[in-house]
Amino acid sequence: MKHIFIFVPAMMTLLLVGNASADIRSTRHNFSVSGGGPLDKYGKREICVYCHTPHSKKRASPVWNRGDAGRVYVKYWSPTLDAYPEGGAPPIDGVSRLCLSCHDGTVALGKALRSGRPSQFRRRSGRPPSIDLAGSHPLSFVITQSLIARNNARDMPLKPLVEMMADPDVKLDGEGKIQCTTCHDPHDNKHKVSSGVPLYRKPTWEGVCLTCHVY
Repeated sequence: MKHIFIFVPAMMTLLLVGNASADIRSTRHNFSVSGGGPLDKYGKREICVYCHTPHSKKRASPVWNRGDAGRVYVKYWSPTLDAYPEGGAPPIDGVSRLCLSCHDGTVALGKALRSGRPSQFRRRSGRPPSIDLAGSHPLSFVITQSLIARNNARDMPLKPLVEMMADPDVKLDGEGKIQCTTCHDPHDNKHKVSSGVPLYRKPTWEGVCLTCHVY
């Protein structure tokens, strides 16, 4: 009987791990040979290793396997933006900083802290390195009800914070900040076909936007 009780949890663990990795295998974040693309020139079979390692040198991260590019990014700003003043934009932090360790195009995709090959994966072809995010949605600021009230007094209205927080898919981070992962799920590609955007958290563009914004 002891063997049965030990074996069942082990099998359940394997099933959970298998299910957790099933979605990312079909995303563009699968750089291993099973991804079907030409990225991995060395036949590496691991999927998670390009972003994660079980023994990370970076403490404030999800066992992150990549270094920080150390860039200062240009963030979105407009005269009607209430989240931060022009020139006073807070630095991009949290998980968005992790995303940009690949997506700003300045660091080779294969340059991992462990098991990495710096010469592998230069950057995505057709997209030059860029630290200019002025054309992207503002990031890394805390969304509060008072901020929403100031915005609604003069700009396109936002939903109350309680409604934003109630959405099961689109999420603020643990500090209440909007980050890349608010709209994108790095491990799941289920909505790509209908939205046309990889790793989107909703089936449509509007579905994500309307979690926070009002027409």
